[in-house]
Amino acid sequence: MDTHHLLRRLFHTRAGQSSYHTVLAILRDLPLPSTVLGPVKGSHSSLRGWLENPQNSSLVNGNTGNLWIVDPGPEETTISPPPTLAVPRVPKNLTGNEIVPPTQLYLGQLIGGRIATRRLEVISLDDHVFDDLFFHVPGNPNPAQSLKLPLLPRLKRRDGIYATICTTRAGNYYHWINDCLTRLWILDVMGVHDYRLILPKKRIAFQQESLALLGFTAERLARFGHEHWSVERLLVPSLTNGWYRHSSPAACRWLREKLTPAAGPSGSPVPKRVYISRALASKRRLLNEDEIVPFLRRFGFVSVQTETMTFQEQIHLFREAEAVVAPHGAGLANIVFMKEGALVLEMVHYRRTKPTFYSLANARGLTYCILTDAPDNPDEERTDRPPDIDFTIPLERVSDALRSLGL
Repeated sequence: MDTHHLLRRLFHTRAGQSSYHTVLAILRDLPLPSTVLGPVKGSHSSLRGWLENPQNSSLVNGNTGNLWIVDPGPEETTISPPPTLAVPRVPKNLTGNEIVPPTQLYLGQLIGGRIATRRLEVISLDDHVFDDLFFHVPGNPNPAQSLKLPLLPRLKRRDGIYATICTTRAGNYYHWINDCLTRLWILDVMGVHDYRLILPKKRIAFQQESLALLGFTAERLARFGHEHWSVERLLVPSLTNGWYRHSSPAACRWLREKLTPAAGPSGSPVPKRVYISRALASKRRLLNEDEIVPFLRRFGFVSVQTETMTFQEQIHLFREAEAVVAPHGAGLANIVFMKEGALVLEMVHYRRTKPTFYSLANARGLTYCILTDAPDNPDEERTDRPPDIDFTIPLERVSDALRSLGL
């Protein structure tokens, strides 16, 4: 019986599970790389920092890789405006008027770099993963599976040039658009086009459709399951957004300019005012939607369920929309396709507000507004964060907002 089968059998026993963390620590301390046995040795804060460290140049014949810094232009350093309208008041984490520094953008190339697990984790030649490719928050556990597996899949070697853009959240529609697809802009702006793109073996329809519109043929896509590759040249563009707080204007504009023409004509009329329903969702549903939707209809809004639409249909809808109203959810990622100056009105539980779509709207030059269920008296607000629960927005707040916006 080989080592792979022995470890699998060991950790499927009750005794093996109880001693898992102890064994993992022992394996990590062994003088063996994870290509042979055990998890990766740890994590570095960033791929850029690792490539800039001259001490790493001796790992492989003086050439561990290359680093190219991306200059996105002056628009990346911005003063984020507060929401145009906030009812009953601006959430504390969306106050605006703060200087948003640009995310450190770069393109890294690893010579003999590794990639492993279904999460497509990039591993350095000194056996570490990189926090900046995971949205890692200091003090929180690193989500990399490579740090937790007693044995990685058998190593396979791949010749040629490959690139990776996936994060652990690539299966979510918003994260696919704003975290993954925007990284292609870095490859494009650096003039790099001759590569195969590594993607999950099981791809979701919106992943397939978006890549096809961007011109990726089947021959340019490399399917990757729970595997472990050593790649001759591995291209790794940095993430373009800094932990939800700064969607890159340049990357978002590039994505819109690439995808909206590629989607072609819609073939049928599309509404100018859109309400994104979460009736099919399992969480963060608007409980009084059956009251709000008929009210919005009087103002020309058409209710849609983006889960039932193709990627191309969503582009058709949002590139023509002049106003979008929606509860917080992945469907709002489509505002990246809207024209500058268009209106976005987000509704969310006041204890679950995030700068996600506020930042994306600012990057696209949209008019951003927000409605919450916060109590009228700010002294009555609670500060704890509940799970993703359902919520209710009083109809009078919707009415007041539409009247204030002149709709």
